[in-house]
Amino acid sequence: MCFHSLLTSEAACNALRVAGFECASDTLRIEKRDTRWAVHLPGWRLAWFAASEPGLHQLEVERRVLRLLDARCSFLAPRVLFESSDKAFDVRALVPGETDPFRLYEAVRRIPELATRIGAAIGNVLVEQHTRILASDVAGWLPTHSSWPLARDQIFDRLPEVIDDAQLIAKITVVMEAYACTNVADADRLLVHGDLGVHNIAYDLAAERVQGIFDYGEAHWHDRHLELRYLVFDYDDHSARDTRSGQVVEGWSAPPA
Repeated sequence: MCFHSLLTSEAACNALRVAGFECASDTLRIEKRDTRWAVHLPGWRLAWFAASEPGLHQLEVERRVLRLLDARCSFLAPRVLFESSDKAFDVRALVPGETDPFRLYEAVRRIPELATRIGAAIGNVLVEQHTRILASDVAGWLPTHSSWPLARDQIFDRLPEVIDDAQLIAKITVVMEAYACTNVADADRLLVHGDLGVHNIAYDLAAERVQGIFDYGEAHWHDRHLELRYLVFDYDDHSARDTRSGQVVEGWSAPPA
């Protein structure tokens, strides 16, 4: 199997050209994403290259999830355009739209009507995602747990490296033990995105609507309630400079702070 522990623009360009995607090496932007390489192409397209065996497995699983969503759901998600014969890389059509999580988060905090519209749109996406993909569709290949947060034992081992407060560690232990003992009903287990938040939402500024959802690399079959854990996040440090002036925030008028 061919992995790319180091991926150059020339190597990516050659692989893409063989796959039928003409490009110039100086037009590509390459980013290392843990066990994979993301290669940005012109025309709302993105190629993924496996950097290791775990990266290969993640690509294969995500492709299967994306194909299920494309076949069963009406909302937009990345669409697989090409898959190499060795499974080591693919090309996907991106969800068109803006993806500025800092400004979008600040806008929905300040403008209740916008928050309602965005929230309702996300809810409609989740209704489809959670009801149109069945357990039988993913049995045997979709993970049943997210890779994050780390397993309880791994967290316990690392806690003393970051805090030395015995009382706080004891309280953390109680919470984690309670979480580990929580039983999830079969009816609550379904296709979970795994990293759903404004950082993985594409939206249309002019129409003030959600265009689609992307980044299903952490998708798994688990508790539906976990879908909401990243929707509320802290972007204050990044967005403060844009909102205090009272200027337009990515298409929405924000009142002065």
